[in-house]
Amino acid sequence: MKYKIYAASLAALTIISAQLSPASSEPVTPIINPRSTPKPSPAVTTTPTPPNPPIKVTPTPKPTPAATPTPKPSPSATITPKPSPANDSSTTTPPKETVLFTQTGEASWYGSEGGPLTATGERYNPQGMTAAHRTIAFGSKVRVTNLRSGRSAIVTINDRGPYAGGRIIDLSAAAAEAVGIKSSGVGKVRIEVLSYGSNKRKGRR
Repeated sequence: MKYKIYAASLAALTIISAQLSPASSEPVTPIINPRSTPKPSPAVTTTPTPPNPPIKVTPTPKPTPAATPTPKPSPSATITPKPSPANDSSTTTPPKETVLFTQTGEASWYGSEGGPLTATGERYNPQGMTAAHRTIAFGSKVRVTNLRSGRSAIVTINDRGPYAGGRIIDLSAAAAEAVGIKSSGVGKVRIEVLSYGSNKRKGRR
């Protein structure tokens, strides 16, 4: 407000001075209040924002598919057929024997020559695998094992005896040779009944 009043007063004085003073060829320079002159605004320096550096995008490598190995052709296998157990005697297990009666004692042998009849009515054969026992049924199959040597033989009971004390079985000459008591005459044995006979005598039912 003060600036406006001052400027108006200054303008009025200038007009009056012009009228009172002689005409001059020089133009009158108006006095300008420096306060009334607007100051120029300082130039604003704008610093340009540097552009963002470009982002490098590294491409993700694609996974290489696993190589599928090519199967090698297998050589033609020659299959050897296995022998059937029924035809292979080496793998056939014989049925387990059932021992029906066991006895241990002294054994002897008798009759180097044939001729007399046995208790069954058969004629004695020294080369036959037979034996005499006091109670085992005729026709029974008995295994005789020499407990000293382990040798054994299977004989058929066809006679009665022995009646000498301490002896449990009397063998034929061939059976005594098989179990290894022929030279000594006697030997300790184990007898095992594998099957019982019919206990029949020859000529009798």
